[in-house]
Amino acid sequence: MTGPGLPAYGAVYARVTQQGNPVSDLIAKVDFKPTVSTQVASSERLYETSRDLTATVINSTTTNATTIRSAYSYAYDALGRKEHAANAGEAFTTFSQVAFSDYGYNDRNELIESERRLGTPAYPGALVQGQSNGYSYDPTLDPPRAAMQPERASRTSLAASRQGQVGNRVSAWIDTQTPTGYVRNPLNQYDETTEPAELLTTTTMGT
Repeated sequence: MTGPGLPAYGAVYARVTQQGNPVSDLIAKVDFKPTVSTQVASSERLYETSRDLTATVINSTTTNATTIRSAYSYAYDALGRKEHAANAGEAFTTFSQVAFSDYGYNDRNELIESERRLGTPAYPGALVQGQSNGYSYDPTLDPPRAAMQPERASRTSLAASRQGQVGNRVSAWIDTQTPTGYVRNPLNQYDETTEPAELLTTTTMGT
């Protein structure tokens, strides 16, 4: 799209300006007009200074004035795992109380809990009923691999690095409800759940 400002309708994308990278693929802002009306919907993203991780997302509309409809702020640990996700804006202050999500991981970096609390990460409040989730995973090891041929010995270290915990999800639950269990078939596909009991359709192609 050419010319200043927005067209009659459609979207305009603005990318992040990075030093030494004039063609960054990080989106800084999207302005969108679904029709020829005067209202513009915008979504703006801010990123961490030293990592390409989304720090803030602000969704707004503008007619004569700008209204923030929803906003999300994210915090990460040193490994880049999401620790908190806080919410703000009209969508949350109008229809519900301001809240945020806390995330917890095990020593394999698997998500094991997601808690929704009122307040902010700095001033946490009570848990939001029905929005706290827990997960457990299979701790067993991958089956041993066959010995490699001499000409492929250089790949041994790579193969070894891929051997480890399977990490299949075993169960998931909400608040203190009875966990839903997951049952796998010989192709390592989920084909059944317990609590509630349900059969899942799978194919020999792995889908």
